[in-house]
Amino acid sequence: EDIAALLNRGYSYDVLSTGLLTLDVLQVQDGILKAEDAAYQALIVYDMSQLAYDAAEKLLAYAKNGLPVIFYKKTPETVKATRVEGKGTQQDLEKVMEELLGLPNVWETADDAALLAALKDGNVEPAVQANIEGFRTVHREDVDGTDYYYLMNQSDKKVSSTVVLEGEGVPFLLNAWTGDSIPAASYKDGAGNVEIPVELNAYEAMLVA
Repeated sequence: EDIAALLNRGYSYDVLSTGLLTLDVLQVQDGILKAEDAAYQALIVYDMSQLAYDAAEKLLAYAKNGLPVIFYKKTPETVKATRVEGKGTQQDLEKVMEELLGLPNVWETADDAALLAALKDGNVEPAVQANIEGFRTVHREDVDGTDYYYLMNQSDKKVSSTVVLEGEGVPFLLNAWTGDSIPAASYKDGAGNVEIPVELNAYEAMLVA
């Protein structure tokens, strides 16, 4: 799994097609890519040697509005089919890519270490800070501002560690079967975050609010 190093540290992701990038449903506000109820701190272009001209134009517009854009493994060099009438030649793509790569919030990375460094340079931090092999997370925020975290151990070994969750106040442990919730017995409240111990058996998960 190419991005395991990111997932182990608490990052999560969605997959967006280049066609979706060209739709108006996606907008960058305050450096965050938003689509209805979803929000993304960065856009990683994964292992692509070809890119449509209209998608490249969108990436340029996103980056100019402050969104960190990271090319991982490959940087597109060849134009792909485009829906922009009168444009879309190889020369058009090269011009857009040259401007895009010249921006301070755009990086080219070849491996996990460089990808993590680029995220750090772009101040892109996960809502869950961890460093656990096989650790996976999902973060959701309710309309009232309550944060919900799904923490899962996808390895075949028990893990015992601590994680730092974005949010404030007393964390509650949720039982997905019964709907019951109890306050965490041990936690450390920080500035805008909460540190809690995590003990998960192989392939076990927990819910925290």
